[in-house]
Amino acid sequence: GTYTKVTVDAKGRVTASSTLVASDIPPLPTSIIGSGTLGVANGGTGAATLAANSVLLGNGTSALQAVAPGASGNVLTSNGSTWTSAASVANWAAPGTIGSTTPNTGAFTTLMASGNVGIGTTNPTSMLHLASAGSVELKLQADTNNSGETDNPTVRFSQDGGIVTSRIGFDSLNDFVISNEYASSLSLGTAGQARITINSNGNVGIGTTAPNNLLNVSGTTNSTTVFANQMQSWVVPGIPTVKNSNSAGIAVGSFETGIVGRGRMDLMVSGAPVAGNTWGLVPDVAVMSLLGNGNVGIATTAPAATLDIVGKASASDGFGTLIQSSQPANNFTGIGAANTWYATGETLTITVPAGATRRYRIVYRQLAVNSNWGTMWIGLSTANPVSNGLIMQSASYMHPGQYQTLNGEMYVTLSGGTTTTYYMGIYITNTPSGQAVLNGSGNGRNYCDLFAVQM
Repeated sequence: GTYTKVTVDAKGRVTASSTLVASDIPPLPTSIIGSGTLGVANGGTGAATLAANSVLLGNGTSALQAVAPGASGNVLTSNGSTWTSAASVANWAAPGTIGSTTPNTGAFTTLMASGNVGIGTTNPTSMLHLASAGSVELKLQADTNNSGETDNPTVRFSQDGGIVTSRIGFDSLNDFVISNEYASSLSLGTAGQARITINSNGNVGIGTTAPNNLLNVSGTTNSTTVFANQMQSWVVPGIPTVKNSNSAGIAVGSFETGIVGRGRMDLMVSGAPVAGNTWGLVPDVAVMSLLGNGNVGIATTAPAATLDIVGKASASDGFGTLIQSSQPANNFTGIGAANTWYATGETLTITVPAGATRRYRIVYRQLAVNSNWGTMWIGLSTANPVSNGLIMQSASYMHPGQYQTLNGEMYVTLSGGTTTTYYMGIYITNTPSGQAVLNGSGNGRNYCDLFAVQM
């Protein structure tokens, strides 16, 4: 008979045959193949053994190649034609935009062995270091679809295991927020020093890191001399070619030397715009000074009285109450003979602060007397007993049994650093009876207000 590959006779003897091919062999499990090497073309490795933990590389129809792991920390590296196990380099040396198929030149991103990451630099000195020969901008963009007001860009800072935190960014109201979320202060500074401090209570300090009021402005000095430093100022900007700036401010310091010197506050305005006051930007004229002893000065920073005015002054009612006379306890009575000056017992003492001469307005008012017929004169004298040399006079014709009220004023100019006492006197001319007698019942002098006002 005839079979695939062979022919036999009636007795079963092979009379003819042909060569076997691979397809003539039926599929067999690998478990029954006990010898030989399966080539790459038939799906094998072409190798009798492979090194443990090696990486296999294709080698055409030849046996596969193996790359050993090498030293600890090595990475699989391509040299352009094959792969090798090599030590890690200090940076990602294939420059170019991440995801780009066309490399640029120069380092793009560098990862140091320390963990520092550099963008634009091959030597990052911090955990994240951005560098450029031009401007550098770090951009955080949130809510790109403008659909959620709670999607906000924020930079958050944290330390001490997350207990202390702060943040910078926008909130849901689109307000920009710089916040210390811990119960501590927030400071803004220059030259390495805090200039503005907001403490956990909300108090704001300028020049102090420990504000104890809603707004605390402070200056520092090691001097024990008298000083007054500008603490606050307000400016109305100038208009080019039209007018210069104007300013006002407050200066605080002391008016006494030494560590226990009492305080002084000056109210300042800018004088004529000159280079010295930066053309009106700096208030340089003290118009009023308040001292820690209660004295107030106008046009002087060293007031020597409760109210000390240098220059002219005026009051709407014509009278002042700055220096008051010393009045006697009892009314004067029984002057007696006419044509004679009698002291009323009322005196006025003016002490002029050291320095320039000053002008004073002396006022008397509401002097009421009861006399016989005659003409009465009122005057002030620097002599005691009152005599000639009166410097202020006023006359009124007297009627028996009637009170007369007199008012008058005068001006004097006194030298600085001097003290002058004035004595008040009364003079009555001849009467029909030849005698001018004040009422002797105790009502001869009712009252008198005597004042001096610095002008």
